[in-house]
Formats: sequence, structure tokens, C-alpha cells
Amino acid sequence: MTRISTVLLALVLAGCTTDVFGPYKQSISPADIEHIKALIAARPDIHKCVLRISATRPDCVYVETAPTVLDQWATSFVACKREGKWHIKEGSVQEPKAIVFSYGGPPREHRGPN
Repeated sequence: MTRISTVLLALVLAGCTTDVFGPYKQSISPADIEHIKALIAARPDIHKCVLRISATRPDCVYVETAPTVLDQWATSFVACKREGKWHIKEGSVQEPKAIVFSYGGPPREHRGPN
């Protein structure tokens, strides 16, 4: 099995992630992640597989989702916590864009063909 095949298999087996990244990742609790997932589940316009949650502030996250962990098209949005409850920031849901992964570096994004 090639190195790339092994990595892809590992990603499939791992499924959708709930890891939090970013400078404020310690401020996002497992309960916060569950609340964010509930927001996603309630929105038909947002893909259900969470690829990445980036804590940009202690009370705000940038979320990327896709139909599957191997899908190259992701939807993103910003969610913020107000008065103890998570909300998707109005107008922050972005149309699908391609996520380009390169070996040895972080993911980069590329706008889709629209």
C-alpha cells in the first residue's frame, strides 16, 4: 500500500473530526462542540461532516464542513457564543470551496468554479 493510500484509509477510518484548532482552542469545551454540531444538524444548507473547528476568539469559531471527510468541497461559517448559547453569525455561511491538501503543509483553500 502506498503512503498516500495509507493516509486516505486512515482519514476514512477516522471519520469526521471534532478537534479544535487555533489560539483559543482551550476555551472550546466538548459541550460547546456538541452545541455547534446541533447548529449544523438544524441547517439543511450546511454539510454535516465537520472537517475543522478553528477557535478565532474565546467565544467564536470558524467551522469547515463537507459531505464526507474525503470530499474536496467544503462549506464554512462563523459561530459565536452569546449569553451561553451558540449562534451562526448572520451572513457567514460560505458556498462550497475546494480544500487542497498538500503533503508536508497545512491545508489551503481555493474558491470553487463559480
